[in-house]
Amino acid sequence: MIVLSREARRFSTSLIARGVLMIFLGIAAIGWADAALLIAMVIAAVLLAALGAFEIVLALRTLQRSRGWVIPMVDGAACIGFAVLSLVFPGLTLRHTLELVAAWMVCYALLTGSLALALWPMSRTRTVLLAWTALDVVLAVLALTYPGTTIFTVLYAGAAYAVTFGALQLASGLWIRRIAVPRVEPTIQATWTPLGTR
Repeated sequence: MIVLSREARRFSTSLIARGVLMIFLGIAAIGWADAALLIAMVIAAVLLAALGAFEIVLALRTLQRSRGWVIPMVDGAACIGFAVLSLVFPGLTLRHTLELVAAWMVCYALLTGSLALALWPMSRTRTVLLAWTALDVVLAVLALTYPGTTIFTVLYAGAAYAVTFGALQLASGLWIRRIAVPRVEPTIQATWTPLGTR
């Protein structure tokens, strides 16, 4: 039997794990040598793809029970997209890499913008999501139009983005665990048996 609180808890755990992974990857991107960085990118991409697939499975499991299934589905797909981007980045030209990065940022901006609209009554959450949406759109435009972009610009901007993205994922996972899970947690009344059936 699918229990929504358990699935929400699993989704929050996935976000927390991804957040920690992204923070680690962002810090490692600046501090590691080229060979170690490539290994870290491959490991991170595999883990991100696994977490994305896990979220898609969670979405499919709750498809009939919750209208919130779209969130882990799209987030999981975005996670897999980021993993693929991490794997193909070394083999592409800088221009193609920037185009893929911009496309991913626009897609993620659509996700966070949609979440901001869905969670409109929650002012702090809405503000963070709208700010992240704006950041993704601005960075996507800069990735496509800034003429002085070098591989080092991409590396340092990508590392800073990974750390802040990881912090957002970590905060989102903790928020779901603190706010959303208790709202779908079964109550004690759910364990009561109807009168006359004992």
